[in-house]
Amino acid sequence: MTREELKKFRDTKKLEQSLKKSIAKLYKQLENVPVVAGKVKSSSQSHPYTPVSLSVDMKEPKEVQEIRARIKMKEEMLEEIKKSHQMVEDYLLTINDLIVRSVIQMIYVDGLTMQQVADELGYHIRSIRRIVQIHFKNHKEAPA
Repeated sequence: MTREELKKFRDTKKLEQSLKKSIAKLYKQLENVPVVAGKVKSSSQSHPYTPVSLSVDMKEPKEVQEIRARIKMKEEMLEEIKKSHQMVEDYLLTINDLIVRSVIQMIYVDGLTMQQVADELGYHIRSIRRIVQIHFKNHKEAPA
C-alpha cells in the first residue's frame, strides 16, 4: 500500500460520515413523500378471475423511485468506502513491528502530525520521519 492510498483514508472517512448523514436524510424524505390517489390492477377473488381496477392511496411513485435510486447510489458508494477502509486495516495488520504499525496508523489513519506522534511516543521527530521513510522504502508495492 502506498502513502497516497493511506492518505486517502482520512478523506474517505469524512466522506463516509457525510454519506451516512445523507442516506439518513433520504430515508426521512422517503417517509414524508406525499400520499396520492392511485389505481392498481387486480383480479377478482372469485371464478372467473377477471381484471379489476382498484383505487388506493399510495406515496407519489415517481418521487419514491427517485429517492430510492439516490439511496441505492449512496449506499453503493458507502460500501466501496468500507471495502477500502478494510484494505487499510488489513494492511496495517501486515506490519509486524508494533512501533512502525503504531506510527503509520497514527499518521495516516488517526491524522496526527509527525510531531504529535513523536511527542506521544517519546521519540524525536527525526526518528518518526526515518521510521516512515524506511517503512515505505522497504514496502513498495510490486508493479502490476
